[in-house]
Amino acid sequence: MKYIHSRISPDTNRQEMRRKAENRINEIARAAIICFGQTGYLRTQMSYVAKKAGVSTGTLYLYAANKEALFHLAVLAATNADLTALEQPVSPPGFEKTVEIIQSNIQRLAKWPQLDALLEANRKPTDEELRQALLELYDLQSINREAIWMIDRCSIDVPELDVLAKANMRGRVFDMFKQLIHLIDQDLEHKRSEIETRTSARLILETIAWSSMHRHRETPLHQIGHTKEDETQIRRAAINCTIALFHTPSEAGSMA
Repeated sequence: MKYIHSRISPDTNRQEMRRKAENRINEIARAAIICFGQTGYLRTQMSYVAKKAGVSTGTLYLYAANKEALFHLAVLAATNADLTALEQPVSPPGFEKTVEIIQSNIQRLAKWPQLDALLEANRKPTDEELRQALLELYDLQSINREAIWMIDRCSIDVPELDVLAKANMRGRVFDMFKQLIHLIDQDLEHKRSEIETRTSARLILETIAWSSMHRHRETPLHQIGHTKEDETQIRRAAINCTIALFHTPSEAGSMA
């Protein structure tokens, strides 16, 4: 009987190693997004990311030269860049460059045509118009929630990111909601005060943010919804609640 010994060619070995390396850098980048989103820039350590990625700290340094480079890698991953084309280990290009990439991506994503259209119309929107604009915002936040968490959490540590978030993310949406509330209130006898308007706008913002993003970070004990049908109902409930927050009863001015 003849025994046939199978051999794996050197080319096959190299292809397999390259494939593993490509998967590894993407896994590391994803772990970095999660860790920076949980603990911020200053408190995140290379060892945390290594553990999350399932590699040793020494292996992690083969892909990112230091924490600044790791944050840059996470930002690139959040923008869907091809990480496999990068020279490894990735070197930090300077924090200013990383912030520029974040700003460019925010400007690309932070576009809400239906919200903009409501404000440009400069009239009281219908509930259906509000619904469509809020759904647009909800879905955008839901899809990009991990990147938003990372930028939002790191903005506490990095002033440049805090400025971006205020100008182009939550701050901009907050201002848009205030403008919509003014349009809704304009024909009412009892209009909301400035502090009531700001509070209503913040409640709307937080309702959308929690339901589309933050509830996914809660422990299983506190989470609401696990199935696609649950998600549909949560989305619907959130939009209905926010529409109600846009309105105010006519007797509001006389309420104690």
